[in-house]
Amino acid sequence: MGKKDSKKTAGKAVVVHTGEEVVKNTYRSSTGVLISRPTAKDVKIDAFSVSAYGELLVNDTLLELTIGRRYGLIGANGSGKSTLLKTLAAREVPIPEHMDIFFLETEAKPTEVTALQTVVDTAEKEVKRLEALSDELIETNGPDDEQLLDVYAKLDEFEPSTFTSRSATLLSGLGFSAQMMAKKTKDLSGGYQTMHVFMLICS
Repeated sequence: MGKKDSKKTAGKAVVVHTGEEVVKNTYRSSTGVLISRPTAKDVKIDAFSVSAYGELLVNDTLLELTIGRRYGLIGANGSGKSTLLKTLAAREVPIPEHMDIFFLETEAKPTEVTALQTVVDTAEKEVKRLEALSDELIETNGPDDEQLLDVYAKLDEFEPSTFTSRSATLLSGLGFSAQMMAKKTKDLSGGYQTMHVFMLICS
């Protein structure tokens, strides 16, 4: 995989692992040095290399992810596209913590919770996460930390009183009927489980 092939979108739209934390795997290894500012919205990682099962997939290249841009990976099967994405999703190279990463790999995990309530619960968890992050930034760096502007902007986008109605509107846009929204995620078809995960990313 060449230098141009080793790029993928940054920020909130990077790609989820069914809502679960992505755990580092032992079959792969990576190196890289963050050369962009830790508080920047863009990411530049120099000397970026990735290997899997002892095979070098990406060798000493520059990984550059610019906010607002979309990237695609082109390569033959087995060339390391998924491994590269998993490396980024697991933060096995230095990616600033204020950047959201989601890795969509499989269908939603079957649960007893309805599709609609799952989206609402995800939004509520995100609000709590952002509030905790803002408190941590103030305590660590003070109230003038420029990262707080992004956190507050994200919090302003949330309005708890509209979580249910907005979630229903978004699910409807993906083809979910009212009956399907009321279904438990374990009862959704595979295709709708995948779309439901996508909805969790976008909510």
